[in-house]
Amino acid sequence: MLFPSDIPSALTGRAIFEANCIDCHGMDGRGDGPKSLSLSRKPRNFTDKKIMRSKSPESLFKTITAGKTPMPAWKSFLTEKQRWDVLFYAWSFSTTPQKIAAGKVIYDKYCRRCHGLKGDGKGSSAKKLRKKPQDFTDKKTMFVRSRNDLFNQIKKGSKPMPAFDNQLTDEEIWSVVDYLWTFTYQPLP
Repeated sequence: MLFPSDIPSALTGRAIFEANCIDCHGMDGRGDGPKSLSLSRKPRNFTDKKIMRSKSPESLFKTITAGKTPMPAWKSFLTEKQRWDVLFYAWSFSTTPQKIAAGKVIYDKYCRRCHGLKGDGKGSSAKKLRKKPQDFTDKKTMFVRSRNDLFNQIKKGSKPMPAFDNQLTDEEIWSVVDYLWTFTYQPLP
């Protein structure tokens, strides 16, 4: 699996999506574009949080690259960078800038001291831990994980990380999860 050398940009991906994807996926990513009515299988609805939270960036990238009925393969039409950019634009349909901002506030309060300001696992308390905190900037680790994976890790904990199920609501945890991804891609403003 190839991982992008540059940070993918949802904003750059918007133009790619509008030029290539709205006929099937629709302008709002709901899978309701004009061509969707004639397809044997409805295009993916990127606003469906349940589905999008279960997918890893790697799995979505593979679908964009190789195609999956009825979606065509885009490997011959879009560069690798363009495929990563459009993927994260589609990813952005299942969150909002406000949720990401709320997640940052919670991250700064509960996570930053171990995971660091940059999400690289180099927070002020990290040196005291036997096991290094997760590096959220590592695309090879992050891009194979789903949002559900991160949600469960935060909610249930994994030593030395404490469980946050008694400190944060599910919605707050989802906000943190959405914020964590911003260490690996540039979200919409």
